[in-house]
Amino acid sequence: MQIGQVAPGAKGSFGIPQQVKETGEKFIAKGKEEKRPGMEEDIGATMEPLPEIPMDEFSVDDEDDILTSTPAKNLAKIGVELVDDDLHRYVFRGFIEKEVVLYPSFMSDSSKDFSAIIKTLTAKEYDLADELLAEDVRDTRMTNEGYTSRRSMWILSFGVPKLMGGVLCKPIYKDDSKKQELDLKAMARERHKVLSDVNPDVINELIYIHGVITIALRQILQDRRGDLLKKFSPPRKG
Repeated sequence: MQIGQVAPGAKGSFGIPQQVKETGEKFIAKGKEEKRPGMEEDIGATMEPLPEIPMDEFSVDDEDDILTSTPAKNLAKIGVELVDDDLHRYVFRGFIEKEVVLYPSFMSDSSKDFSAIIKTLTAKEYDLADELLAEDVRDTRMTNEGYTSRRSMWILSFGVPKLMGGVLCKPIYKDDSKKQELDLKAMARERHKVLSDVNPDVINELIYIHGVITIALRQILQDRRGDLLKKFSPPRKG
């Protein structure tokens, strides 16, 4: 696979139809409108930007369902369920890992399911992905879609440590660290080589699932933060 490719038939970034993309923007706007007066600025404004999520599984007729959906429902659609330890790990260690099934086995043998371990990125890993992207596209002419595709591939290079139970890269340590500090960029480059040969449809599915998990976690944290602000805010007069 050439890194700039997307799956055949894709429309826009990650195959998002324009109408559905507009629906997603309405969802974000709706959340901002519901913010109570006096509440602090949305925590999302100070966080790392996230990749867009392809929403091909939703039709335009599902607009109301998208607007009223919850992070838990979105995670359930991809077979992910969070437990309290996940939230603690995400907050205090900066990431979580979840195993997801991309494609069930043709023969109904769950041991043959095509699965992946999806890892959310830390702030440091987003920075490293940006550095690797800059190296990748230096002096390369491309379309906006090609640039977005390459960025997504580098994010996956940090966010997909395993496919079908096998690691995409063994640990690589920095030369001067005496096997104490992992060379995250070197490992991402090795995973990138593997992912570059994977079918484009599989890559699009990995991008979609990684985006759903990442954004759902952000929404959950925003909701928890909003509950705390409501709890400690002075009562409204009148």
